[in-house]
Amino acid sequence: MTSPDKHVPSGAYGGSSSSGNNIANLQAVTWAGARDAVVANVMGSFSDVNMANAGLMGNAHNALGAANSAAEIAGNAQQTAVDVQTTTASNASVVASMTASQEGLNYGGTVFTDIFDRQSLQPGYSTFTTGQVANLVITNKQCGLSSTGNQGSGNVIALAATVTQTDDQAVSVVMGSGGGQGSPETFLIARAAADLRTFACAKVAAGRITLGYGTRKDMSSAIVETRSAAAQVNTGDTVLLEAIGPTYTLFVNGLEILQWNDAEQLTPVAAANRSFGFGISYSAGWFGRNYSFNAAGLTAVDMKAPPTVGTGWSLQMAAQSSVAAPAVNVPTVFPAGTFSGLVTSNNVTVLDQGSGRIQIQKAGWYGVTVRFQLDRGISSFRTYVCMASGAGVALTAARKGPLTSQAYATNTSATFVLYLQAGSVVAPGYFLPSGANIVGPATYFDGALLSY
Repeated sequence: MTSPDKHVPSGAYGGSSSSGNNIANLQAVTWAGARDAVVANVMGSFSDVNMANAGLMGNAHNALGAANSAAEIAGNAQQTAVDVQTTTASNASVVASMTASQEGLNYGGTVFTDIFDRQSLQPGYSTFTTGQVANLVITNKQCGLSSTGNQGSGNVIALAATVTQTDDQAVSVVMGSGGGQGSPETFLIARAAADLRTFACAKVAAGRITLGYGTRKDMSSAIVETRSAAAQVNTGDTVLLEAIGPTYTLFVNGLEILQWNDAEQLTPVAAANRSFGFGISYSAGWFGRNYSFNAAGLTAVDMKAPPTVGTGWSLQMAAQSSVAAPAVNVPTVFPAGTFSGLVTSNNVTVLDQGSGRIQIQKAGWYGVTVRFQLDRGISSFRTYVCMASGAGVALTAARKGPLTSQAYATNTSATFVLYLQAGSVVAPGYFLPSGANIVGPATYFDGALLSY
């Protein structure tokens, strides 16, 4: 482009370098603007990126928060599920206990129930360990293996100190927590020797149950399976093993699943084989540690009437028998040889028949009667019940009867109701201001379990 006269004045476009209108300066401004524009665009791009990153970070935080919330909800749900399982197992244990009590009324024999509502399994059980496994512990009213101290695989079998009065037994265990798919078995033990030398056994896993028999030798229990079946077993289910005659029957929640007839009597049946209990197992493998179902309840009852029904004792002095009783001014246990006549007892241990020492096996409220007859009249004498915490412990007066009111009485008696702990010892006692002879048959010491 030129001026109309085709003359271009000096400096018209170029300008002078000092005037600021030189093309070089124009070029510098142009490039500076371009540079600034590019930088601005790049910064804007980075700003967008930062905004995008901020959005991504926000989304990540939101996702993380949602994940944490979901994890918390899942944890709560899991805890709720555990609580539900625990409650279900606990309720089932109570029902099994009530059922056992009702069954016991039908036959009048032993009725044993344990819902593990305490902190320790002992006393009251003997345990037998196979392998390097921990001791049995009670947590949330369930008995299982401790979570520490387990190596490899193994089990612990617990036998109750109580035994049934007959060979026919029914033993049930309520399945507690644990016992998922692939886990080892929980055991039901029946007709066991006190040292577990021989026993009948049912094994229960989540998808399989078996019947069989076992032996114990060299600190190890071995079980032979004779029958098996696929069965879905869950926490809260009650598994019952009946041993009647040579026939063993296994039930899950009242439904018969398996039966085995031990025609060869592979499991001994006798008075020395009336213990019962349960067992818990542990296994470790490539995929972690596995525990069997815990035991949430154990019951056992006699399945036929024992020769003598109930719990108690009756000791009597033989007719025409006589024992010298010296004068005493403190409560004194009857002389040795007093109770030489008829003796009947059940579910108690007669430590010394002559003096009437009885050891209690089952704790509860007992009615106790003491009566003795003298060969001559004496004033102001009375009967006592003496007690000790265990065998070999000195007996002391626990209850005393009234003094005779007649001037010259020849007999006295009294009946007491008292709570007796398992393992405690009771015996009749007397007080005589002057010596006489205790004579039969109207001298006796009777006791019976009223309730527990």
